[in-house]
Amino acid sequence: MSLPPARRPLLERRVRLLLERALALDPDSPVQRPTDRRLRQGAPDPQHHRCPRARREVVLPGLGDAVHRSEDRHDPRVRRRELSFLRRGGREIAAPLCPSALAGRHDRRPRGTSERGAPVLISVETPVFKGLRLQRCIDSVLHQTSKDWHLSLLWDGGDARSREILEELEHRDLPSVSVHYGPNRGIARARRFLSEHAPGDYILPLDDDDALPCHAVERFAAAAAARPWASVIRARREIVDEEGAILAERPWFPFEARHYQHGMVTDIHNHSQPTIFSRAAYERTAGWEGFEDFSYAGEDCDLYLKLEEVGTIELIDETLYYYRVHDERASLVLTDQAAFEMWRRLADRTIERIGLPLRRTGEHPPFDYERVERPPLSSADVDFVVAGEGGGAAALGETGVGADAVTLVGAESAAALAAGWKAPGRPLVCFVDASLELAPPADWKRLLEALEREQLDLAAPRIVTSEGAVTCGAPAFDLERRPVMATAPGRAEASDLGAPWLHERLLLVRREVLAAVGGLDSGFEAPRSAAIDLCLRARQRGFRCGFLGEMAFVGPAPTARAIPPSDLERLHAKWAGAPDLLGAKGGGQLLG
Repeated sequence: MSLPPARRPLLERRVRLLLERALALDPDSPVQRPTDRRLRQGAPDPQHHRCPRARREVVLPGLGDAVHRSEDRHDPRVRRRELSFLRRGGREIAAPLCPSALAGRHDRRPRGTSERGAPVLISVETPVFKGLRLQRCIDSVLHQTSKDWHLSLLWDGGDARSREILEELEHRDLPSVSVHYGPNRGIARARRFLSEHAPGDYILPLDDDDALPCHAVERFAAAAAARPWASVIRARREIVDEEGAILAERPWFPFEARHYQHGMVTDIHNHSQPTIFSRAAYERTAGWEGFEDFSYAGEDCDLYLKLEEVGTIELIDETLYYYRVHDERASLVLTDQAAFEMWRRLADRTIERIGLPLRRTGEHPPFDYERVERPPLSSADVDFVVAGEGGGAAALGETGVGADAVTLVGAESAAALAAGWKAPGRPLVCFVDASLELAPPADWKRLLEALEREQLDLAAPRIVTSEGAVTCGAPAFDLERRPVMATAPGRAEASDLGAPWLHERLLLVRREVLAAVGGLDSGFEAPRSAAIDLCLRARQRGFRCGFLGEMAFVGPAPTARAIPPSDLERLHAKWAGAPDLLGAKGGGQLLG
């Protein structure tokens, strides 16, 4: 039966209305449950990763039930967008029912913009090997509510169907899509190729058999704009079957803040899709690498560890990824024993890369670590970063410090200090104010002895004027989580071997601490703000900060050491998820 052209739009609207009514799922109803099989937390188990049939008959192929799971579940625009994937294989019924031009019209969420105010561009990167589920993967990116994405695909010597799909996509000549072809090179090297050739401020890895909810890029971009200091932003994922139905499986991997011991990650398996990586952070690492004897697998966990060393990991408690289980998944090739072996290698490799004086104990994560003995320290083991104006550099020469161990930083800024420590490579780095009296009788030997005796990783002494007035005393946070220092007699001299933060006028740091946290955050303006942030990151990883109030160095009172309001705002935003690190402990002179 044929219809007059004038009546077709009316019929299409009625059909769409009936479809929406048929799919009007109760948001509060329980998610369908599979059979009584349960996935173990940890490495994949082929016997448990079969695809049980879900009870719910009406599903959204390729996207799961993001409509009633997301915050926008009552938005009809989102519902219409998800309906465009009802056809098997993820292809559209007709033209997109939710064009991206509608995305910002009534959206209350701010569009993701960088610190410079420019939109955050997310590079979605997909190595392609099999074509059976590829179209659903591609369509889930093409129909994002945000335009701020670029899709890069590499045909990695895959099957004929996958190449056919990519060639069809290439013929559409979409400006936000890049397609590459090459021989099979393994997953790690395929990801490296994509990250080196794709644009974008952030990288979102997407497997060719998985899919994104239509708002994933929008949410990730907003999170990246709000957390510019993060190197990794991770969200939750749902497990879906072949038809796109969500399976009520227990998460295979933890979704929580990482845990540390003596500066090293213990729960090395605490990661999974979806994540976005800052490209600036990625370029500070060795990039994607895997294990040749495991077909270059293990690349994701390896990169996660490297990125953690140059920035923070932020979590979004929202589902932004659909992981599809089926009998042809590449992860089924690896056994539990292989996964544990890769995690052991990665732990040992990370310890060596950072330079931690540790030895791994245990064969399965979470790992434990024990300290190994270090050689005794002397002043010859210290690199000095001298900031500001004064005779500090000359005074260090009088104590026998060589010129090659001194880096002069003219400007007293966080960015200058952040760049100053990287050049030499001695075991200790000392950030020091050039106006301090550093020649004898300054007791450097005693300071180093205290660092070793108390097994500290960061240490700072008391700073007094020539008249004896304390300018840098015992540090703390007040009840409003602002940094303060006790300068009153008696309190200022008290040592604190578990100090919450340390001042920057004379800050002694083990080099492995700086390597583990990526140094100082140059996003702060004031050196003190960057020093406080450094201490918080060090404490988060299990390093020890000690204020040595029983020893003092002499120097003039600083002209201005107040923390700028923008720095305080950044500090509170950055550590909002770790309030215990900013816990109030005493009080004193307000700094900012």
